[in-house]
Amino acid sequence: MAGVNEQRLTQRMIGYWQLIKKSNEMPQIEHFNSAAVEDLWQQCMMVSVDTRKGVLFKCEFMGDHLIKAYGRDMQSEIIESTNAAFPGVGVYKRLQQMVGGNTPQEDSGFFLNKGGDMVKYRACFLPFGKESKGLTHVIIGLSFRAF
Repeated sequence: MAGVNEQRLTQRMIGYWQLIKKSNEMPQIEHFNSAAVEDLWQQCMMVSVDTRKGVLFKCEFMGDHLIKAYGRDMQSEIIESTNAAFPGVGVYKRLQQMVGGNTPQEDSGFFLNKGGDMVKYRACFLPFGKESKGLTHVIIGLSFRAF
């Protein structure tokens, strides 16, 4: 997870997103193939977005490298800003900003993981959805270093 990989991760993830997007507003999650970014996939998280009753984010996949960064596996968990077990409040805020949008976003910052380590990160947030449903998923690619 050296600094050299940061730009590479965001550029490659956004490039792949643009490739599968084609002429659509945003690609559908069914068109995403993790094998295309296999060497980066363990640094990614896939979050489903449910907007039927407010906005609900649920972690559907969390790569092994991110499990180490966050200090725990959050697969199948609801992601909320009030969840004390979720250390990435900055990531949560960016997820909220993704709702209603259809373009990739980039972010950088830091958070304290469960073990108390400071984790500096650079991330890309890739929206997936359907015109009829809007945003359904966000894939987050995160390069980081823990101190």
